[in-house]
Amino acid sequence: MNQHTKKILMAALLSAGVSALPALAQSGSPAADEKAPALKHSSAAGDIEWRAWAQQYLQGVKPDEAVANAESRGAIGNGIDAIDAAREVWTAQYGAAAVAHQEPFRSYRKNNLWLVASRASKGELGKGLIAVLDRDSGRVLRVERGQQ
Repeated sequence: MNQHTKKILMAALLSAGVSALPALAQSGSPAADEKAPALKHSSAAGDIEWRAWAQQYLQGVKPDEAVANAESRGAIGNGIDAIDAAREVWTAQYGAAAVAHQEPFRSYRKNNLWLVASRASKGELGKGLIAVLDRDSGRVLRVERGQQ
């Protein structure tokens, strides 16, 4: 299993509430060892709390919102693609190091909107990087650093 696949699998399992992945984290490769600290998000919100927060957050997004000078990414069919699109937007705005520091990311779709958010260092909802994208067009509706 390559590092990109492991990273996606770890993010998916973490977003589902799995707090430890010893088989993936202990592969013996230096790259996997460097990523192991990302698994220390056991205090992060569980799935029920995350979904409630995501739904409430998306209620505040207006249909006419758009980020100036952000290119549409085309249709976004799944959560992994939403995370990849948000990562590109954040990297352009905040830099690769700042984005890498905010991993792992979670995605949530309601109707035609994708919400992608990072888990802040303390795992508190609404902190860290947040992006909202249109599912059909990939238009970037909102990009922000959440409450600090």
